[in-house]
Amino acid sequence: MSRPIKFRAWDVSHRRWNCASIGLTSDGELVEIVSMGDNTGTELVLMQYTGFEDKNGVEIYEGDVVTYRYIDEGRSVVECSQYSPSFRPWSQLRESVWPTIEVIGNIYENPELVE
Repeated sequence: MSRPIKFRAWDVSHRRWNCASIGLTSDGELVEIVSMGDNTGTELVLMQYTGFEDKNGVEIYEGDVVTYRYIDEGRSVVECSQYSPSFRPWSQLRESVWPTIEVIGNIYENPELVE
């Protein structure tokens, strides 16, 4: 499956999303991140788009916290691997679970969701 390569950037220093320009080599190696706006003390964390959307059409990124319904309701943090998204604490969710996945926040803006 081919998917768009997209990222979002969390500004750890200012606790906000940052519009950043990201430079990659043809091999996909990160070479440059240029932060927009006030760059004083900026530390950016990049999160990669998984290529999937939740049941409401919201794009799912690495670091998102999602709920899903299997036998009981569950909650998981999205992680990206080279081949597909995975979910903590489980590495993969059953295909039948995908239609129930909903993004409820992320680990930066909503750390209480994973405590």
